[in-house]
Amino acid sequence: MILEIDVGNTRAKWRVVDALGQAGDRGHWAHSKMALPAAAELDDMLGCSRCRRARVGSVAGAALNQRLQGWAVTRKLDMQFAQASVACAGVSNSYDQPARMGVDRWLAMLAAFNRYGGNLCVIDCGTALTFDVVSAAGKHIGGLIMPGVRLQQNALGEHTDKVIFSKQPTAGELRLGTDTPGCVHNGSKFMLVGAIHEVLSYVEQQVGADVQCVISGGDAALLLPLLRPLLQESVIEASDIVLDGLQYAVP
Repeated sequence: MILEIDVGNTRAKWRVVDALGQAGDRGHWAHSKMALPAAAELDDMLGCSRCRRARVGSVAGAALNQRLQGWAVTRKLDMQFAQASVACAGVSNSYDQPARMGVDRWLAMLAAFNRYGGNLCVIDCGTALTFDVVSAAGKHIGGLIMPGVRLQQNALGEHTDKVIFSKQPTAGELRLGTDTPGCVHNGSKFMLVGAIHEVLSYVEQQVGADVQCVISGGDAALLLPLLRPLLQESVIEASDIVLDGLQYAVP
């Protein structure tokens, strides 16, 4: 059994997979500063007694990664951290310094290309909204990074005195707001849905072909119902795409 962990900016997801890659137990933890849960809580949560190996994709700081590695050492767990590279599993990196690419984006591209093929736009709707375009030949053409739903709303709340609203994003259709919270929540959804639609149109013009959209991240469920009516191309929701990429980066 192998423990797989995807450590994001505000949340960590984990699952246990068998030798065939079939997922079993899974869960997540979250903290405003991404502090690790207590060692005993990690033991119970991750079920590490059945695992002798772990592979991790982490965009957290070095301090948290070191604490996670220290926990693994005390549990005699062989923990390997994935890194973005020049090329892997048929995908070539466009960065001059590949290691500076967020490993979550890299892992998502590896999994999406090997699972779906073709021209791809891989979108992660997390703390940041990221786009990465991969050609049918496996070349990473480039990407975009912009604030996600919560970052947009947090910035508005922190830099205004009278715009008061709950910072928890709300679901629902795209419409004009009739109170301040509604204006804020719908405004952020309009911005992100509009951005995704425009980026995909631009990408298809650049590639000169239809592009398959693969979407993941904590806010994917919020945006997908709003996106589907606008996009002629099909959209694949792949909630575990970063975890799926670990098997290619850390075989």
